[in-house]
Formats: sequence, C-alpha cells, structure tokens
Amino acid sequence: MKTTFIFVHGFGCDVDSWRYQVDALSPTFAVATLDLPGHGRSPLPKVHSLASLAGAVVQAKSHCEGPVILVGHSMGCRVVLETFRQSPDGVAGIALIDGSATGREHAPRLLQLLRDRLRSQGMPALLRENVEGMFTPNSPAQLRVAAIAKAACLDPIFAENVLKDLAQWDAVEALHPLVQARLPLLGIQATTLGADMHRRPLGPGETSEWGALMRRLIPLARMRDVEGVGHFVQLEAAQLVNEELMSFGSFSRAFQACRISRPLAPPIARSMRDN
Repeated sequence: MKTTFIFVHGFGCDVDSWRYQVDALSPTFAVATLDLPGHGRSPLPKVHSLASLAGAVVQAKSHCEGPVILVGHSMGCRVVLETFRQSPDGVAGIALIDGSATGREHAPRLLQLLRDRLRSQGMPALLRENVEGMFTPNSPAQLRVAAIAKAACLDPIFAENVLKDLAQWDAVEALHPLVQARLPLLGIQATTLGADMHRRPLGPGETSEWGALMRRLIPLARMRDVEGVGHFVQLEAAQLVNEELMSFGSFSRAFQACRISRPLAPPIARSMRDN
C-alpha cells in the first residue's frame, strides 16, 4: 500500500504551487492536492478560520488508504499542523516548506500591525506588497506575476479574517501537536519573517527563528536551509525540494514500520514557553 503525500498550498495560492512535486513524486508515491476553501476553484467556507481550512484537508485525508505524509507551504504549514491536531491517525510524517510562526508573545503586536496596515493600505494593496516581498531579484518574473494575480482574487473579508486567525492560532497551537507526537519532520527554509511581517531570503549560514525552534523542539526533525531563492522554494529550487521529499517519504515509511513493531515510549511534555 503506497504512502500518500497530501500537498497543501499557502495563502492566496492553489494546487499549482505543487506542480513540480506532483510530477516528481507520483511514480513512487500516491499524491493528493486540493484547493483550500476560498482559494483556487474552491468556494468560500462558512467559517473563515484556519480550523475550517484544515477540515478540508482532514476530509481529503479520509479518502486515502495507508499512511499519509502532510506537506504544507507557507500558511499551508499551519494548515497541516492543524490537520494533524484534528486527525492524527495514519499520519507518518509532516513536511513544512518555508513556514513561520509569530509565537504567543508577538501575536497581540502583530494583530495590531495587521489592523493598522489594513486601515492605511486596504487589503488589495497589503496582499500585493506581501506577495512582492516573497521573491528575490532573481526569481522568475512569471512566477511573481502569477502569485500577485492569484492573491488579488481572494475575497477581502475572507482574507482579513483568516490572517487575523493565523496570528491567534500561532499564539495557542504552533508546534505543540508535533512536540507530543514525535513524528518525523522535514523543514525546508529559504526565507525568514521579520518583526514587521516582511520576508527576506536567508543569507549564507543563516537559519530562521522558525527553523531554530523546530530544531530545538522536534527530536526527529531534518532541517534544510536554502540560500538564494524566494518564498516559493518548491518552485524555484524544485529539484532540491523533490529530492528531500523523496528521501523523507522513504524514511517516514520505514519509521512507521518500526513504530508499529516497536512502539515508542510516551513523550515527555515540553512547553514552548520554556524554550
């Protein structure tokens, strides 16, 4: 029975974010993609929250046979973590591609910053500015244009509600589900998110605060930092990401088999506040 990769895109994106991964992994693994509610061809959800977005992934996961590896990009990292929190059964591993989290201590300030920027700029201008900051001068121009156009299609009320909910979710959940689960984790980082909510590419030898947090909290984490590309690392450095996912898929499958034959001891609870 094949392991299934479920790919979850980021805010304002769609299934096309994973076109190179679907082509590369489908000969070896089962692959599933979906447009999250309110994105691409999917209708708006009744509830504008991260939990409702994850609910759509839980539903997709219910149709998979065998172990599942959840892969998220950007906001999709939060969605797959929330998916795992809602439905952990059958998950063999989680891959987080250029994710971030604000943390509980920064959530109130970032929520206020979001409100201030919405008041001064409006949602369309805010989205355009954020998306433009996801690329380097060397990023493909057509990728930048497509990302801006897709973000502009978001319903502004939905977009505002989800962005606010993301900050609240970071303050409460973040990596807690994985800390307890002790699952294999793959993290690939190409950018870091500053205190002003703007992204910049990683410099030589640099890691992001999010990457450092995962290294500290997740014993089974494999981290890969990538220099010289923008936020859409799975498109700009597709071969590297594909190789990492192929290797991670094989490792997660083997780890799951060992775990079934020799269950792990219960993990020791750790608080992110203490780290």
